[in-house]
Amino acid sequence: MGKETSRPITAITDPATTGPAATGPANLVPPGEIWAGEQWRIWQSRLEHRGHRHLVLITGSRQACLQRASKILAQLNLQTGLWTGDPAVCPDKRLRTVAAGQGRDWLGREVSTLVWDGWSGLPPDSLAAFLGTLRAGGLWLLLMPQRSEWATFADPDYRRTGLQDAVRHRFLARWEKLLNRQCLSEDRRSQNHSWLEPNWLENGWLEIDAEEAVQFGPSSSDIPDQSPPFQPHTTPAQEAAVADVLRVARGRARRPLLITARRGRGKSTALGWAARELALAGQSVRVTGPDQSSLRILAEACGDQWHDGEGNACVRFMTAEQVCAAGQEDTHPQDSRPAPLLIVDEAAALPTPTLKQILSRWPRVVLATTTEGYEGSGQGFRLRLTQWLDNQRPGWRTCTLTQPVRWDESDPLEPLVARLLLLDGGMPELNDPPAILDDAALLAPETLGEVELGHCFGLLRDAHYRTRPSDLRQWLDDPAAITWVMRWQGRPVALLWAREEGGLSPDIAEAVALGTRRPQGQLLPQSLAHQFADPSLAELRWLRVVRIVVHPALQQHGYARQLLEQAQRYAADRGMDGVGASFGATPSLVEFWWRCGYWPVSLGLARNASSGERTALVLRTFELEIAETLNRQWRTYWPEQIPALWTDLEADLFWSLAQASSLHWQPDARARFELRAFAEGQRGLQLSLPVLRRLAADPMAARAIANGPDASLWFRAVILGQDWEHLRRCGLIQGRQSAEQRLRASARNLLER
Repeated sequence: MGKETSRPITAITDPATTGPAATGPANLVPPGEIWAGEQWRIWQSRLEHRGHRHLVLITGSRQACLQRASKILAQLNLQTGLWTGDPAVCPDKRLRTVAAGQGRDWLGREVSTLVWDGWSGLPPDSLAAFLGTLRAGGLWLLLMPQRSEWATFADPDYRRTGLQDAVRHRFLARWEKLLNRQCLSEDRRSQNHSWLEPNWLENGWLEIDAEEAVQFGPSSSDIPDQSPPFQPHTTPAQEAAVADVLRVARGRARRPLLITARRGRGKSTALGWAARELALAGQSVRVTGPDQSSLRILAEACGDQWHDGEGNACVRFMTAEQVCAAGQEDTHPQDSRPAPLLIVDEAAALPTPTLKQILSRWPRVVLATTTEGYEGSGQGFRLRLTQWLDNQRPGWRTCTLTQPVRWDESDPLEPLVARLLLLDGGMPELNDPPAILDDAALLAPETLGEVELGHCFGLLRDAHYRTRPSDLRQWLDDPAAITWVMRWQGRPVALLWAREEGGLSPDIAEAVALGTRRPQGQLLPQSLAHQFADPSLAELRWLRVVRIVVHPALQQHGYARQLLEQAQRYAADRGMDGVGASFGATPSLVEFWWRCGYWPVSLGLARNASSGERTALVLRTFELEIAETLNRQWRTYWPEQIPALWTDLEADLFWSLAQASSLHWQPDARARFELRAFAEGQRGLQLSLPVLRRLAADPMAARAIANGPDASLWFRAVILGQDWEHLRRCGLIQGRQSAEQRLRASARNLLER
């Protein structure tokens, strides 16, 4: 396709308005340039011809915006249109009304027009998902207040995220700045058209002030494109991806493939083509993802091979839970056919532990994910998973799809949305990592330029693979947020994001402890007060660490600890009661926080949907007694409750949590007698389990057991309470008698210490 040439934008007049002001100077509105259906339809068809999508920003009062949108929509060919506002004020009856937060439900579908009512809320993740459904020629009509109101606009979505008290909305203020152009009021009423260069249309957006009679729109006098019309097409990268998938299915096992691509690159279609070819050849294919609805494009590419019928020569969907349960059992021992291929689409939407379990159980796996967007950052996901792949699957391969197939490479909307939501921002490159960084300093995000803001958010995004566009808004707009940054040569390379919480009134604190109130933005005090049934914990003032990020090239140098020390000084200087954090618990993270002086006080009962880990709470209080008391209370009941509440707890996580304390168990005379009776063979295991669990949770004892030869036996037999037959089937023991002897000998060694 040839390079797009600059095309004029002509002032046009809405015939619905009357009076002299509606017409303007006669020489500005030549004959034939009145607001007409042909004008908009020509522009719409020209966008489709070029493979472009476009933003039409309509500003003004809500009523004026609705009226203006209705007039524009009446002139368009609406094949599939969506409206995100109140159904009662939908500007065109051909539009389908959807909730502003339902974007994820529309992944894998295509629409021609998206009309977004800013007064219905602007959830960034859902908005990005909806925009990913726009096909070539698609229009995004965004109805918003006047620009001067954006920085204080009462977005109804803010209440959902605890931002309703934010006075200034830096997220939207940044949008206003990025979409701003020099005021053209004088040029609009002059014969000087020099403002037409550069062309607004090439920037991916067109603005219409709904309150003005004279409007700017596409000109019907444009010369038609001479280049061939855009058509969705197959790219060489797609063909290469299909070949790579077939190689995984037919080649050597345990060599997974990771496919990465931005939205609209035909990733899912290529997966469907490969799955269909394998199914037709008789090889079984299984497909999983966050849910079946997100696999529509892949299913369509499979054609008649996508079904849930019997037999192996088909492509079948399985939930992630079914995949983990089946694993290597779903093979073909009766013949020489290869084991089934498992395709995991939108892999970044699944927890990393789930993916590792899948990769461990299935011999032939293809993972595919987007590298940016609304399910979470595929880039951060890739960085984390590749470390595991390098160690566990050294023969793994990767391929990347870069050329879009659903729109042209010159599409102006994609880079515009990427810039608005910082989908492309990345951490700064460090070719020669420094030995010493600048001291940590407080950071005001609103003072950052676009490049530095992109670097900061790139650090946040790539450090946590579930970072979404909504995190950018939360970070910029939260009035309780505080940020520290460490720089090298002016570039941000380490960052700590925290927020002030707590200080609730006694009546609200009591309701929180009872579980009848869940105030937004109070994660730490709410969790503590409810778990320990103590309203006073919600009345205390806390600084909660949301994220700590250090550039990968600078990790393991103590910079995260330095950032934490700055946060602790800040909290102490302002009379707060302590600092805490909530995170997906892994042994390495538990150890990091403990070495920084933080004690675990809670472990979530269920796995977090985002991380796949159980959420741990850690605290460091300025009155040592508070954290010490909470840690002791938790450690008192936690070991006894594990068999009932944490049946799938990992052994290494248990030993890490048990060691992360300076509080040692002081057994009384009765407990010592029970331990000695078990160690000397006079008391059975079942009767001794309560006291043995208390012993195993002691930091010193836990360290000794974890580093000894019987750590797995202790964890399964004592902590989880698994029976001897189960342990024998797992290959952990040969018989009950020898296993008991091992446990008794270990207990004797602990007592001697």
